[in-house]
Amino acid sequence: MWRSDPPAAGGATTPVAWIRASRRGSAYRPRVQRHTVDRFLLVYFAVLWLAVVFRIDHFPLTWAPMYAAASRPEPTFSKRVVDKQEMKKGLLVTLHDGSKQRVSKEDLNVPKWNFYRIYYQRAFGGSPPKYKQLVTNMGPLNRWVRGLGPGEEIPEADWERRLFYVLNKTLVREPGDPDFIVRIEAWQERAEFQLEPLEYVGNHTRHADLHWREEWRGDFDGGLP
Repeated sequence: MWRSDPPAAGGATTPVAWIRASRRGSAYRPRVQRHTVDRFLLVYFAVLWLAVVFRIDHFPLTWAPMYAAASRPEPTFSKRVVDKQEMKKGLLVTLHDGSKQRVSKEDLNVPKWNFYRIYYQRAFGGSPPKYKQLVTNMGPLNRWVRGLGPGEEIPEADWERRLFYVLNKTLVREPGDPDFIVRIEAWQERAEFQLEPLEYVGNHTRHADLHWREEWRGDFDGGLP
């Protein structure tokens, strides 16, 4: 008898006979008992409903940013217009020797949408939604878990510095190298709309122009800032 096969119950040799014998009180029992599954589901739904009771955006175990999002009505708003051809070219960077080149997703060996976040969000100082909602307007429970005192806040990440770090480290370039990246440029077009009445206003172009700072050189090898 194979180990994976269920043991015969009361000498039963056919599937139907084995099932009937099992119902009559066979010694065979499934590996996961029903009460174990019941307990698991009880704990799962208890945690889920506790998240609702304590506000899911202030509950560290099941925190979900989609429920914490809040917006204030503004008279105008803008939407990003993605230029796929420009993004395909990549970031325009200036090297330590003064030359310029493009850094694309192929150079960084990252998927297209990861590079989209680098080009259209990090280059313009945009934080990931989860990170931004995590560090702003935290409830007492979240503050206690992170050991924050009264009035103390988690400092915003320096995305400009991180971008220089990620690009240069990925391309194996060190400060002082002729091909070390000292300037990063990116462009994005925004479509402007008026809210009431809803009306298209026009487009405008934003230009991200980031420069390397020598004060970052000292701890460049100390890990992601």
